[in-house]
Amino acid sequence: MADEKQERLEARASIDIRKLYEKGQITLKDHGSAIGYLRGVWFDHLSDIEIEDFICREIRKLEPSTTQPAE
Repeated sequence: MADEKQERLEARASIDIRKLYEKGQITLKDHGSAIGYLRGVWFDHLSDIEIEDFICREIRKLEPSTTQPAE
């Protein structure tokens, strides 16, 4: 049950991160403002470091790949 709750929180937070990223309000290097926001809205039970790790993972999923496709 707790795992399901955590999954729902992460899914909702991922949506918020995607919206902020698409608006250009956060980047992989500049996402400090999102830490406080996510702590207040979704992750009051996590440390700043855990929230930052989550944000970085989610932003990396959104950023275009820098690898070249194989020919």
